[in-house]
Formats: sequence, structure tokens, C-alpha cells
Amino acid sequence: MRLIAFTQIVALVFIACPVTYADEQPTLLRRCGQTAFDLCGYVDAEIWKKESRTVFVIEPKFEVARKFSEGLAAVRIEGKFGYIDPFDEIVIEPQFDQAGEFDQGLAVAGDEGAFGIINRSGDYVVEPSFAQALIFSDQIILGTPAENSERAWSSPYNYSIRDAGMYHVTDGWITEQKYHFERFDSAKRELIWAQVPGGKLGTFDDLYGLMRVDGSWLIEPLYSYAIELKNNRAPVRKIIDGKTVSGAIDGKGAEVIPFVFDYLTHWDDGFLLVGEGDYANRKFGLINQDGELLAGRYFDEIERPDRLFGPDHPEQNFFSVKDDGEWKSLFKDGTLLADQRVGTVFLECDQFQILYGVKGYDLKPKDLALPTVWFDEPLFSFTGQKCDPPPTLVRGDTYAAILENGAVFGGFFENSRGFFGTHRWVSVDDKWGLVDASGEFAIAPVYDSIGNEKGYKTDQKLPSAKADTTYKVSIDDEVYRLRFLEGAYKQEPYTEPKEERSQTLNCRGGLKRKSKDGLWGIVDKNGDDLIPPKYRAISCFSSGLAWAPDDARRKWCPIDRYGKLRSAPACSDSYYPILMSHHGPEKFHEDPYESNVLWMRAWLDYGEGRRDQKPKFVPWQ
Repeated sequence: MRLIAFTQIVALVFIACPVTYADEQPTLLRRCGQTAFDLCGYVDAEIWKKESRTVFVIEPKFEVARKFSEGLAAVRIEGKFGYIDPFDEIVIEPQFDQAGEFDQGLAVAGDEGAFGIINRSGDYVVEPSFAQALIFSDQIILGTPAENSERAWSSPYNYSIRDAGMYHVTDGWITEQKYHFERFDSAKRELIWAQVPGGKLGTFDDLYGLMRVDGSWLIEPLYSYAIELKNNRAPVRKIIDGKTVSGAIDGKGAEVIPFVFDYLTHWDDGFLLVGEGDYANRKFGLINQDGELLAGRYFDEIERPDRLFGPDHPEQNFFSVKDDGEWKSLFKDGTLLADQRVGTVFLECDQFQILYGVKGYDLKPKDLALPTVWFDEPLFSFTGQKCDPPPTLVRGDTYAAILENGAVFGGFFENSRGFFGTHRWVSVDDKWGLVDASGEFAIAPVYDSIGNEKGYKTDQKLPSAKADTTYKVSIDDEVYRLRFLEGAYKQEPYTEPKEERSQTLNCRGGLKRKSKDGLWGIVDKNGDDLIPPKYRAISCFSSGLAWAPDDARRKWCPIDRYGKLRSAPACSDSYYPILMSHHGPEKFHEDPYESNVLWMRAWLDYGEGRRDQKPKFVPWQ
């Protein structure tokens, strides 16, 4: 049994979360972003996996869609969440501001600020009283009271919740609401890690104990670090005689691996990974369930047998370990041999091979006139392709690009960013320049930043020497256009292309924001009004809604695709089209709401050419 966390943040992207709800029905995956209004539906997973085709079983018509769990999926219709079955029948009428997945017949749902627990009929078995909640079992909820909403936090990834207590669905609160709960094992074991606040969260002052579902302790708070149980072992850490040491407990809480290790973490193919020494100089080893060190020693690095990158990686029944800079093979019986991988194929491509080598890997072109090149590890494209485009080669802190024929282009550099003309962008000492295939610089590394303009080729093939491509570059905050035209580079003053500025106004599906007499609306691809221009600013559609400022409420409020101002979901204090880490929006007014509206108007005015620069995001002070 797993814990289910409720979160208010939903990623509006294609997320592969297959759910089998009946033997005769196809598995469904939620998918959004296929319509001009960013609506969501459900596609056939098997067709997607086998043929990479999108076939909607339930058409995209929901503002938000969540994955199916126990045969039901939460969907948002006209601002409210309800639940549908796999046949697109509404089982629970839309009535909630937020709704989570079902587990053991229960789900977290409710209105902003107070969530309750519902059953499969949509009735509350626990009235809305939580700021955050996790379903632990069909009887036990881990919840943060609504009055503690400012401190509420939960995570669906590690099944944890902070400032929470145990709540019985019929008997109410079992414990105080002060614990940080994290998963120990399945709910059937009726145990969970509970961290007791003793100081700043995340420090060794906050100790973990193992709590029963009646609120009593199986293990009093003792451990400064604890993770979930796997293979009947849960690594933990505590302080003995002033020294922090690691060991492990079993599913009954007994300490079964002695506390003699500096570092102890996850399982690797039947063994626990352990470490010796401080972080900067740590050595690594492998122990069995009894704490016995494989081969009786530590190594510089350890690679798992299942660490696969290339499709032609050979199967192996040993760990690869680095010992004084040299890779060796460590078998599960403790035998240590020379690296058994050397000379075997890691990746086979039409024009080159990547082999395991003495120093790591060897790139071997099939054209024997090209040299073999060693490197530490390959980096593959995020698309999952292996040979086209070829992987980037890593050697220490430097990187190299290889062409389809297996030739390394220009050598290894601290960074690189695609081809431009007959050269490649590379960085040296954080400055960018252009290098040719032999490693000679056509433009020395002088640019602080580079950015491709529309039409720039981003694949791994060299562009034609006659191609007309451009780059936006900067030196000491001065911006220039760098052109490559008929084999020559030319730097010239930069002006923003009108068509590039107007991209700021474009929305999904051919929709576009347009102003009239200082007010904004949205037009369709034919230029006809979809939302009449009557708002001081407006967003594109996201999750079926556009957002516009309401001066009477001093908030941003939702507008549906029919131009109707919605009462749900709730209006928001602010709206920005983008966000930037560790930065805040440029300030336009002392009042936060008015500053937001003026910032957004500046963004839109820039798109229509009434402003020279986009509004900025400034670093936090």
C-alpha cells in the first residue's frame, strides 16, 4: 500500500501514469495541451507506447485532468473538480476546488483552505478540516489542521507531510499535530517515520522515531536520518559518543546492521551502498544484509550492473568499481578482477562504436583514418536517442561533440552549444567563441552570452556554408547580431525583429492577444474577437482559462473560452506569464496588484511595439 499525497500544483504536461481499471478496457494516460485552450483528455497508452500515436479515448475537454486511480479520475469542469470513470461518465459531480487520487476507497478533496476526506460516492467521511493531508490507510489520515495552513507542506514524491498529526476517520485526532511524517513501509505494517521538531527543520536536532498507528512509539525519537524500508532494511543514522554513525533496522525496528559506517544509503542489486570518510574524500563499498563489506574494502566509485545508457550495453553479473583511477570488476562473491568490460561494445552506430576502455570509454570511428578518442562517460539527448544525435563526450569537466561519422569536432571544452556556420560554439573561462573542426578559433572566446534567433539550425549536422543564419550575442552588456552569410561572419548592431517581438502576444492554437484603445482581448486565427478587448491586460489560455485583472476585486480573475467571467476557480492575487528562479518582477508601483497589472501591460506593449524592452525580473536582494 502506498501513501497518496494531495497537492495543488498540477503539471500540465504529458505524464505517463498508466492505470489499469478493467481487463477489457485500454490503459489510459492523461494528456493536455492539444487544443487552443489547453484542455485535457485521456489517450490509449498501448497505442502511444507501441506506435507513438495519440489516440484519445476521452476527448480533451477538461480544464485539468488527473490520473486514474481505483477506476476514477479527478477532472475540473467549469472551475470545479469532480470524478469520472473510464467510460467518461461523471461519477462524482464537480463540486470541489481541489481533488486528489483515490486510495483504499478514499481521496482528499475540498475547497481552498480546508480539505476533507471523501469516499467513492463523493460524501465526506471526514469533514473539511485539513490544510494538507495524506491517506495512510482506510482508517488513518496524516493531516495538517487548517489553522496551520501557513506551515502546511506535503510531497507526493516521498510521501511526507510536515506539521501534521494522525487522524482516525471516526475517532478524530490520535496525536498532536507537530510531526514530520515520512514513509517507513506499507500501511499493512502500521508503522511510519515521525520526526519530532527539536530545532530547525532538516538539522540533526530533529530526531526520527518509528510510530505506530495508535500514536505510540515502537522506537522513541532517536535517529537523525531515516529512510524507507526495502529488502527488510531501513538505513538510519544516530550519534554515538559524539560521532554520527549509520546502520540499519529491520521491519520490526530491530537494529540489524551495526552502527559502524560513516554513510549508508540505497540498495544496489542486493547490497547496500556504504561510504567511509567525509563528503569530499569519501570512499564507497557494498554490504550485505548482515553488514558484511564485500571484498572487505572501499573504492573510489561504484557502478551498478543495471546502469544502462546504450542499447548495446553488455549484460554483467558484477559491479564496476574504480580503484586508484582504474576500473575493475567486483563479483558478488567478493572476487576482484581486471575490468571485464574492456573491449566490449557499449553503443553500436552506423559509422562508429563506443567501447568500454581502460580509461573509461573509447570512441572508435569505423573510418580507420579517424583517431580513437577516450573519454569518461557519454551524455545522451533528453529525447532518448542514442546515435542520432550522437552523445556528448565527457572528460573530467570538459565536453566534446561528435559527428555522425564518429569524428570529434574541435576537441574538449568546458561547454558547447551547437553549430553555427561551419563552426561550433564553445566556452573557455565562461566566454563563448567559435571553433572549427581542427580546434582553431574563427572567433576567440569573447562573448558573455549567446542566443540563437529564429531559424537557427539546432541539430548535430553542420549547416551549409551558404546558409543565412543569425545569433544574438553580448559583450559587456552590449548586444549585437552575429550573422553567418556565405561563409563569412559579420557582427552588427542588434535591433529586435518585429516578428520576434510579436511572439510575446501569441497563444496556443493560433490565438493572439490584441489591444484596442488601450484595452486587451484575444482574437482567433482569423482575427475575430474571441474575448473582446475590455481588460487592462490578459493572459493566454491555460487549463481552459485566461486571466485578467479585476480592479474592483484587486485580483486576477478567470475567463472561460466563451468570454464569461468565472466565479471558480478563485481569483488570484497575481499573475505573471513567466517566473524566474531567485528573481522577482520589476516594480512598477508601490501597490503589488497595480504593479503586477502595469508589468503585464508593459509585457504586452512590448509585443505590439510600444515599448523597447520587455519588463524585467530582478535578482533577489
